[in-house]
Formats: sequence, C-alpha cells, structure tokens
Amino acid sequence: MSSSASPRSLSAHTHNTFHIPADLAFLFTIRALDPDYAVQPGQTAGQFWVPPNLHNAYQTRPETWYRWVGGRITRVANNESARLANCEVFAAATVFTQMPDTPHLLAVPFDAQNQDVRDYPPGWRTLSFHHFPVNGDARRTYAFITYLGSEARVAGPGSPGIVGPLLPSVYHYHHTIDGNNREIPSEKDHAGLIGSLPVLLALAAFSATPSLLDQTLTRSVLPGTWHPHSFPGGYFQERGIVVTVYLDPSRPKESTRPLLEHLQNGGFGPFYGP
Repeated sequence: MSSSASPRSLSAHTHNTFHIPADLAFLFTIRALDPDYAVQPGQTAGQFWVPPNLHNAYQTRPETWYRWVGGRITRVANNESARLANCEVFAAATVFTQMPDTPHLLAVPFDAQNQDVRDYPPGWRTLSFHHFPVNGDARRTYAFITYLGSEARVAGPGSPGIVGPLLPSVYHYHHTIDGNNREIPSEKDHAGLIGSLPVLLALAAFSATPSLLDQTLTRSVLPGTWHPHSFPGGYFQERGIVVTVYLDPSRPKESTRPLLEHLQNGGFGPFYGP
C-alpha cells in the first residue's frame, strides 16, 4: 500500500532548518518490468499505449537490493539480500515510460506483478504533483510527486541540472506569456522534489540506462540533492520499473514508518533539492 501525505499533514511537517539525519535509513529494491504480450495484447487509452492491467502479463525479472542511509545509497551484498525477503514494506510503485507516444510517466502505487491494475479504480495515471509552500512561505514551493496530484508541472523554475535529468520536459515549469509575447516572471520558486519515495527513486533509475543503475544510484543520489551525471538517458520505449521501499530491520530505531513519512513529506527538506 502506498504511503502519502495530505496538505495538512505536510504543512505540519515542514520547518525552518532542514537536515537529513545521518542514520535515517531504509531498504529498497528495483526490478525491471517487461510486458508479456502473449498473456495480454498491447492496449491503448485513447491514442496512447498503456501497460498491461493483469498482474501475470509481465515477464519476471530479478530484483536488486539497495540501502539508503542519510541520503546515500549502497548496494546490498547478495548474501545479505537473501535474508531480507520478509522485511516490512513501507511503499511500492510501478512506473512506466509512455515513449514514444508521449513523454509522460505512468504509475500505480503498488507492484503491478502483485496486484491487477484493473482492480485499482484510478488505473494507470500520469505522474503529477501537489504544490506545498515551505514553512508557509508561498514563494518557495515543493513539488510533491504523486499519482493523483492537482498540478501537472513543478511550481516554478528549478536548476536545469537537477529538474532536467530527473523529470521529462513535460513536467518542467513553463513560463506564462502575456499579451505582448513576454514572459511573466514566476510567482513561485521551485524548492525541490518530495513525495512518494518509490517514485523519487524510480526517477533516478530512469535517468540512465539499466546497465548503469548501480553507478547512477550510488553517485548521483546525495543527501537532499541530485548530482548530475553524463550517462546515456534511460527514457526509452515501454520501459517499466518496480520500486519497493522497506523498513530496514538492522536499524529498527532509525527506520520507522513515521520517520519515512516525515522524509517523503518534506520534514527533513527536499529529497532532491531545487
């Protein structure tokens, strides 16, 4: 089940000084997901391709385990990952590109190999955002990435080196043009990305090709920010990823559901800074 925040809960979690605790931790897995058209033929919604809506209409792929501690990621050794199958799930997401039909990303808040999307009433939805002011400052605005958001884009201009590689251009802030064809300055500044932890991690995975997943996660995901890389991009046709976030049993005090909710709600600052 997905963990999410309401505007009220998010506002209560923001404060003046942001700092990701060095010992805050969680585990997560990433698994590629490829449609099996022998089970369910390709389908469209309107004129655009959408992934299968049956849990058995995917080819099974191996998953890779990672550990996030204080904003930095390391790969979990194989001998340890074999013992982690029964960890408590915090949240999961399945995310697909819709290339080449559209640059949007489609997602559901669960592992699409464990649950039929046809039984989830919203179905496949394009990723979207809620806009939340940072500590009541209407100028500085977080983009809370989610599945049923009220906004289609981030709230204001952000760093091209961070927003650009992590989000397809369709999600970038677009300037409003006045009657004289002049740009109207934004009333908001993009203060960073927060929201669903599985989706935030999926964005990092999509930023490079699958063969460079380890290098991308361990080098570019840093505490509260994103370090741009020069790897080939990973937004290619019908690419699917499942990310599942778990509580880390080796750190029971530093890996709890309230702490991870606080993290994704912006209580420790942005997951990826502006």
